[in-house]
Amino acid sequence: MAQSIQSQSEAIQVGTNYRIYPSNVTQTEVFITVHPQDPDILFASANTVSFLPFFISEGVYISLDGGNSWSGSDTCQGLPLEFHGGDPGIAIDRDGTFILTRLGRSPFSGLYAHRSTDNGLSWSGQYTITTDDLERASVATDANPASSHLGRSYAVWVRFSPPYPLFFTFTDDGGLNWSVPAQVNQPPQRCAGGDAAVGPDGRIHAVWAG
Repeated sequence: MAQSIQSQSEAIQVGTNYRIYPSNVTQTEVFITVHPQDPDILFASANTVSFLPFFISEGVYISLDGGNSWSGSDTCQGLPLEFHGGDPGIAIDRDGTFILTRLGRSPFSGLYAHRSTDNGLSWSGQYTITTDDLERASVATDANPASSHLGRSYAVWVRFSPPYPLFFTFTDDGGLNWSVPAQVNQPPQRCAGGDAAVGPDGRIHAVWAG
């Protein structure tokens, strides 16, 4: 068994590391997702931060050839630009719509969404999901043809008020409209983080730190 595992590990080919979008902006907390119908289309995002002068947004980085080349921007161009607060959550739904959620920027707290129907070249204005104070949302999408919720995308997050529970919402139209946020748990201690994945039967699975 040990020899078999060693043989498998030796066969793995790893390419050269390189920065997909070089810039003078700090890129942190990176996420990446793949188009459910076309594995050559990749969508990555990150917090993009500059301190002098202060700037925060969400990077939008796109590959159409399986990661061999990348294009994009350190700023999601969905209006209003001045109220972007970073902490992106991303997905590509079954129709190829790119969905990006982000925090608001003071004095506008909350969670907002933008959508792109041209592989991230242009972005819609913001759609308000909630105005609660919250932690970064994670986004997942259901692209399983056998699922009764095929095409639905979800966002989950922790709300910053007692008892600091996990909340979720969903969209059935690629981020145009979102359901009223619903509380998932009644935790005995403060939650943190929050992430989600969709199973093959359409069931959404959520996790968080306690």
